[in-house]
Amino acid sequence: LLHNHARAGLTTMLAVGLIANGLWMLAGWDSWQASIPGAARYPAPDPHFLRDAGAAYVACGLGFAIAVWRPLLAHASLLPATIFLVLHALVHLQEQQHHGGSMRLLEDLAGVYLLPLIALGLLGSFWWGARS
Repeated sequence: LLHNHARAGLTTMLAVGLIANGLWMLAGWDSWQASIPGAARYPAPDPHFLRDAGAAYVACGLGFAIAVWRPLLAHASLLPATIFLVLHALVHLQEQQHHGGSMRLLEDLAGVYLLPLIALGLLGSFWWGARS
């Protein structure tokens, strides 16, 4: 289990990162899209879709922020955020399987696949920490 300070620090970093990413998607979707590795392979997305995704990222980040601010609410605030991150990674895996290339897998490693693993670990840490 993560020590409370390490868990709070990691949870805070995810909260800040997810909220910042979401706000960037909401305010500057075009610059956000231009900064994503491999995005040139895709046609220009619908700005409304990217803003919707940005709102989801802000909501996820707020879930992590609530977990730091009120650890007793961590299960309730982290569960939906973690579910979103896991489902997002599964969508990417499914697309990677059909449209292939190990390069896409590497491009998505930190921003797509690592986040739900960290979120699951934090959720488990809050869960088991509350039980001990």
